[in-house]
Amino acid sequence: MYDKEWVESIVKEVLANLEKGTDFPKPILHLIQSEDVSETMLHYLQSRWEVEWVNPEEVNGDKKRERVLFPSVSQDLFVKGALGITDTHESALFSELVRRNSQIIFKLSSPLHVIIDEKASTEVPQAYVRMLSQYKEILSSFGVQFSIRDDLSDIQFIEEYNIPEPKLYQGQLVTQREMESWEGKEMYLEKHTIITPLAKDKAKERNINLLRNDS
Repeated sequence: MYDKEWVESIVKEVLANLEKGTDFPKPILHLIQSEDVSETMLHYLQSRWEVEWVNPEEVNGDKKRERVLFPSVSQDLFVKGALGITDTHESALFSELVRRNSQIIFKLSSPLHVIIDEKASTEVPQAYVRMLSQYKEILSSFGVQFSIRDDLSDIQFIEEYNIPEPKLYQGQLVTQREMESWEGKEMYLEKHTIITPLAKDKAKERNINLLRNDS
């Protein structure tokens, strides 16, 4: 037997939700501080994520960072990251992120484009390119992804993957009750799933990140 007041509260929440739209907080992208972040790149990043700048010299090692972008990665960081050398703030941070299984994106500086773009390697000795490619394979085995584009369109992000259970909510409506019992810090929603305002408030209270699975 249904609780009449509970059903009525859900209907009211759904109607209010439809009137307000379905705006969700953007997922966080941690961006390593750099002077090489172009306005085009920053505009794109801010349109898609909540960008949080990270100064490698002031990192708190206790904080988990799900998604981290290193812009304009130099050959120094590229090689040290592959070899496990941690004698700079950036390389030490990279090592910590690998240990914590963060999603790491290397936006490569121009000299490193040769390992991805064949046209960029025409004047570079092939033996040298092969050496850099070996380091890339090592970094890839750590889960690092590589981009040479300002809009990062050559990267597949976590929220674009096929999300396994239990992170993907498969119902058509998310209420406060479901959010109270949800396990984990992320809930992926199907494109047309409705979430009530009270459920959104509960997600914020419990620090649950709401993401759309648009695939």
